[in-house]
Amino acid sequence: MMGKVKTVNYKKIIALCFCGMFLFISYFVRAQVSGDYRTRYTDGVNRGWSTVTNWEKYNGSAWATATAVPNSSTTNITVRAGSNLIINGNYSCKNLTINGLVQFYWGSGSTDPAKTLTVYGNVTLSGNADFQTNAANDAARNYIHMLSVYGSIINNANSGHGILFNDYYSSGIWSCIQVRFKGSGKSTWEGTGENDLGGLSISKDNATDTVEIKPNTLLGWGSNNLDGNGFFFYSISGFEHKGILKFGGTFPMITRLGMQTTGPDAVRQLPQISSAANGSNFQLIIDNPNFGITGYGSTTCYGKMVVKQGNINIGNSANNFLQFMDGSSLVVNGGTLTCTGALVYYG
Repeated sequence: MMGKVKTVNYKKIIALCFCGMFLFISYFVRAQVSGDYRTRYTDGVNRGWSTVTNWEKYNGSAWATATAVPNSSTTNITVRAGSNLIINGNYSCKNLTINGLVQFYWGSGSTDPAKTLTVYGNVTLSGNADFQTNAANDAARNYIHMLSVYGSIINNANSGHGILFNDYYSSGIWSCIQVRFKGSGKSTWEGTGENDLGGLSISKDNATDTVEIKPNTLLGWGSNNLDGNGFFFYSISGFEHKGILKFGGTFPMITRLGMQTTGPDAVRQLPQISSAANGSNFQLIIDNPNFGITGYGSTTCYGKMVVKQGNINIGNSANNFLQFMDGSSLVVNGGTLTCTGALVYYG
């Protein structure tokens, strides 16, 4: 007895294929909207943000030469593969997608100020994308570029590429690029690309807004062992960190807890858990099994410190202490906390 022969409905298959193609094309059509910008040239030549002819703008149906440079909190920008974009002024955008090269650039004058780029959405890297400083022009400056991000950083650049904010220090001259997370809600830093930073700070709208740092790799000043020269967390007089800073993931990092107030190391220290004026607005959470903090002098805590994973050391001599001010707190849910000197409450 012969079995049943199944028939194939080719019309249905073809219809489904056309439907899939329509959805695929529709996705990419929606990905670009009227008013979006992209770099015009992909020949690997350095071209400045400030030159209007270096840009193309989407008019709703096609890309056309722009009539003004992008500089708005509602504008999406794509740096195409093969493009070398130079940030030679202070600019802003909504979402920044990098597939090529973006560099902060000092300019030609020795007094030329540092540059600021404000991204009101996300910064996304893929392919052979690089986001970096121009070391050749930074060598004679004593300033800090600023990348302010209101959303998240998603760095999935290929191996050997990514966010390479290499820093310069020689004979009392130092320069770096600082990343500052701002705005409301949760922000993350994640992805498989390379990350090498010079400065990191948070200035969120609310004390409950979280910034979680959890990329696959993270370096500060070219190393993940910063015991000799501190950490890349940026702290200066008059600036208050606001929000919840969480070190998650599993990337290896050794840093210090404490503060140097002079020299280039002053910008490479984990903050002293905020200050008296803003203690209730800052939390530090360590939730990374490979994150270690070494002892470095005494530290005063004005906010909240939570240890879930990792190895935390306070002080490097019997005279050092971790001092908790009125309203501050320390919560240890895991990991290890070692205090060489003493834990002190100061009301």
